[in-house]
Amino acid sequence: MIKDTQLQSLPALTHVQSDRSNIGGVDPLKYGFEAVAGRKKKLILYTSGAKTPGYPAWMWYPSTPRPILPNTGHLSFHMKYAVAGNLGGLNVVETDTILVFGGFKYNASGQWNQASGFQIVDARGDWVDIGFNPGPLTADMKRAIRWEYFFDFTNHTTSMVAVTCDGVRWPVSPSAQKITAQPSNWTTGAYAQIQMGSMPSGTPWSLKVGKMEYIWS
Repeated sequence: MIKDTQLQSLPALTHVQSDRSNIGGVDPLKYGFEAVAGRKKKLILYTSGAKTPGYPAWMWYPSTPRPILPNTGHLSFHMKYAVAGNLGGLNVVETDTILVFGGFKYNASGQWNQASGFQIVDARGDWVDIGFNPGPLTADMKRAIRWEYFFDFTNHTTSMVAVTCDGVRWPVSPSAQKITAQPSNWTTGAYAQIQMGSMPSGTPWSLKVGKMEYIWS
């Protein structure tokens, strides 16, 4: 087991739909991130408003992909986060990993949907429920999240194995695993991403993130 820690403290960039990154939604009127002073190295992401009608969304990601460390195909993505503000504006907190290796892109996307709980992206590229709904996120309540992945570099597939929320582990159905990787010319590495997805009201809310790490095994 090898850890790559404190990912939330790395230099980072952002994406919105208008920069042709194809993240979906519409651009928020205001969005961004800032480091929280102190030894715990936390990060605050924020969003408010919408430039055009629709569901505002924006993405945070480290500016340089993380190295792919020695592994047997297993990777887990850990973090703790808490939401704040007027949560009537909160739609989803999306936390993704994209692995690029050997000319293929392996997409492992998951999110906490306020209405239906945890979701993953299926083989068609659609968001689907996995049957695990701890309820909506509530203000200032810290949640511990761990996504477990398996990457098959021989058969070029990605599997979302399980998600754990506050110590409760929920396996993903095998029928939703083994998503085919796609050819890619991106730089080799592991791409960590957080996306804030809002309701059309664009009511301001924020996300405080800490202890974000990859664990390779």
